[in-house]
Amino acid sequence: MEEYLGRSIPNSNEFFSICIRAEAYIDKLTDGHITEVTDDIKNAVCAVCDVIYRADRQKGIKSESVDGYSVTLDSEACSQKTLYDTACLFLPSYLLYRGI
Repeated sequence: MEEYLGRSIPNSNEFFSICIRAEAYIDKLTDGHITEVTDDIKNAVCAVCDVIYRADRQKGIKSESVDGYSVTLDSEACSQKTLYDTACLFLPSYLLYRGI
């Protein structure tokens, strides 16, 4: 697979800005053990980019009410678990191994 084909990030400038954060997250998640950037790694980075982008756009807002002005925040918008689960869909398991 040559391209991830995500649809949520509309322009390349915004994508590259978010991509830096996603790459840093993947690098930290794998303890820097990535030696070759495969399609799986690229897809993991792009999927994490999508999560970060959606969370940034929502700013953690789950729901709003106009008349009584009520805002409910979504703690799962960009939680560590959401990022981890998304990355794990693509990352090879040997990169996630924390043992000796």
